[in-house]
Amino acid sequence: MNLVLSLRQIGVPLGGVLAGLAMVPLTLAVGWREALLWQAVPVFALLVLIQIPRERWDGERDPGRAILHRRIAAPLALLAESAPMRRLAFASFVYSGLQLCFISFMTVHLTSRAGFDLVAAGQALAVYQVAGVVSRPIWGWLADRLVPARVLLAVQGVIMCGAAVLAGRFAPDWSQPLVLVVCAVAGATASGFTGIAYAEWARIGGTRRTEATGLGAGIMFTGVLVMPSAFAVAIAASGEYAGAYTVAGLLAAVSGLLLLGATASGREAKPRH
Repeated sequence: MNLVLSLRQIGVPLGGVLAGLAMVPLTLAVGWREALLWQAVPVFALLVLIQIPRERWDGERDPGRAILHRRIAAPLALLAESAPMRRLAFASFVYSGLQLCFISFMTVHLTSRAGFDLVAAGQALAVYQVAGVVSRPIWGWLADRLVPARVLLAVQGVIMCGAAVLAGRFAPDWSQPLVLVVCAVAGATASGFTGIAYAEWARIGGTRRTEATGLGAGIMFTGVLVMPSAFAVAIAASGEYAGAYTVAGLLAAVSGLLLLGATASGREAKPRH
């Protein structure tokens, strides 16, 4: 399950690779507004193409089922029923938020503080995303065969903390290869965790794994919304990146270590079925 879900997740950083490599030269050629509009072309093409399998995908849909129903919030009850799920929720929130902090601020940080030109900064972002693509199936394979996903997630939190602290100190005296190494480590952890995290949500959820993974996705995207915004406020208030990166990194390390506080697999509190 870890490997399958990790493979499923590689589409996200692959899109980031395309953005890092294609959008920067396109922005330089036609301007950022026009570059954003060009992104609509493949999106529209996909909207058209996806109509071909849509009828088959919707074959089991129940048109009479109400969307707004009191049970729509039922997955939230899983958090009250399982301490391991609460720990995983905290880690998922922080990890996904830090992932987007790296993505959102890396090029701006490198161009404004580390002396990179826009193309070199875009390449650094692409390295971050490529590391996420390559690492996800590797993490999945390890979680299936050698090390429990919970332990790997904890290790990732500690490593991404170190990468965040170092990233906050990027400066003109840093060599480009060293910056790229930090970006790769950050990508392999802050971007590489999602597949095994989804598998862990499914494992803990048991027979309610669909609700559990949906809850996990919701919590991850809440982190995506909240943490980059808080990150931007912190940078605007302090005028520097080091403090914001350090705090975000420490949150990742703490949430990772909390995952190790879960009881042994056979004694975990499971959601009621």
